[in-house]
Amino acid sequence: MGYAARTFSGKAGIGRVLASALMMSTAIIAGVVMTGGDAFAQSAAQTSFNVPAGPLGRVLTAFGRQAGLQVTYLTSIGTGKTSPGISGPATREQALARILQGTGLSYHFTNATTVAISQPAAAGGAGAAPAGRSRSIRSMCRARPRGVR
Repeated sequence: MGYAARTFSGKAGIGRVLASALMMSTAIIAGVVMTGGDAFAQSAAQTSFNVPAGPLGRVLTAFGRQAGLQVTYLTSIGTGKTSPGISGPATREQALARILQGTGLSYHFTNATTVAISQPAAAGGAGAAPAGRSRSIRSMCRARPRGVR
């Protein structure tokens, strides 16, 4: 199991090594730039939603399935809240804004496939759970894309 070391002698050998390194780094950079563009295109794409109005938890579950997203939030912030739902074409962001309308909640994407719903921190009581309420996180799993079994 001997390994032979290959040496490059002269300027021609070093030129080939540098050219190979340049081509590899260019390919890597191009891949990163192209991937970022795809993520933006997916975010801006419209989907046809059919999420009926109702309790916020049920509406967020239906939205997560239809959008192909994982939606996470503390169960205590959704208790007793209702949502108008959404019907028709919209981006994920537009749909979430409509679903959360009037709830006092906000959202942010933690990555390309997960959105976190949160309540803005109130002065003096930030992070404290109301008495008798669970601090558990409710999470809806992504549904498989249509046509995939």
